[in-house]
Amino acid sequence: MTTQRQMIRPQPIDLAPWPLGGLLVPDVDGGRELARAAVAGEAAPADGPLAFWARAAVDDADGALAALEGLDDPACDYDRFVLAPSAERLEELRQRFDGPLAELLEVAAFRVGLRESPPTLQVLDGELLASARATEASAALERGDHDGAAEALRGAIDAARTASPGLAAQLYVSLIETERARNASADQVVELLKEALACLGESGFDTLRAELQLEQAVVLQEAFPARLGEAAALFQDALRALDPTTHRRAYGFTQMRLGLAYLSMPMADAGDALRMGVATQALKRAVDVLDPAQESELWCAAATNLANAYQVLPSGHLGDNLETAVDLYGRALGIRTAELDPLGHARLLVNRANACASLERFDDAIGDLRGAVPLLQSTGASEELTASRQLLQSLERTRATAGELA
Repeated sequence: MTTQRQMIRPQPIDLAPWPLGGLLVPDVDGGRELARAAVAGEAAPADGPLAFWARAAVDDADGALAALEGLDDPACDYDRFVLAPSAERLEELRQRFDGPLAELLEVAAFRVGLRESPPTLQVLDGELLASARATEASAALERGDHDGAAEALRGAIDAARTASPGLAAQLYVSLIETERARNASADQVVELLKEALACLGESGFDTLRAELQLEQAVVLQEAFPARLGEAAALFQDALRALDPTTHRRAYGFTQMRLGLAYLSMPMADAGDALRMGVATQALKRAVDVLDPAQESELWCAAATNLANAYQVLPSGHLGDNLETAVDLYGRALGIRTAELDPLGHARLLVNRANACASLERFDDAIGDLRGAVPLLQSTGASEELTASRQLLQSLERTRATAGELA
């Protein structure tokens, strides 16, 4: 066995998808600064002898391999295996590695399919042990062993909690998915999300923090109606870290959910009108940011909710608001077609009919309802069918009366 150099610790292992997430930072110029920054969720230069890291960050494995040429460090030998695994290279490194690096090599070999089972762990600790235990969890999930996966993930979180808080928080995401498969309650999910956020503390990882806040807010919104205020605050916290350009879908989704949270709060005081205005602005931002072509369903949901809000928004411009609602329903109908979603299409037609009726555009309202009724009938939506038929009959009588008085 060759004598191993002292490995930089902690390592930013598994903080990114492979290949970058599988690499170790070698003890070269700038290595300690890069490792420290990455573990803290911050940016650091990756140039000179660390140029391979920058190439791996853009999924350029060949470029990363080329940049590793000439670097003499056991971690670099390990990284070459991660970037270009082979049975021959595995056997060569098995003869040379001992200690933590030898166990990491076996974990990597399992991950790339060069051994059948995860290795027995004896010397790994901290974030390196967490990575290995997370690999065990993935293997357990592939076997359908959710109990074993949860146990391995909890062990991984404990190992990473101090050494690599960002990794611990990411592992919580996997644990939550596993616990949901074991029928975890909403209360349990909320507590796990709180623990994940507590791991991050005031460190970097702004996007991960926003994702966790968003997930917690959604659970609160859907499962705990009395905690809508808490959910709204979490949505607002998440928005501070989401850029509408680089995180367009997440930003739009969060704005939509924030708007719905405000709209769902009980209306009982003088601040209700203001809250309605804030909700409408949040929904409008969602509609403006989302791309109807690329995020069609999400855009359609945001547009529909905004149109619904315009129908009930207290304002001196009711007519303009209703016209805007009619337009939004029309755009949504072009996406949620009768062929793709007959029930959703019918509901949009009914909503637009209500807006048209409020504008006394009875012909348009009746036409929409006549289009909605057969769709509701074919989809078995009996209660909505009855209500739509009653509204249709009422509008037909109103139109007839108006014609007689004209």
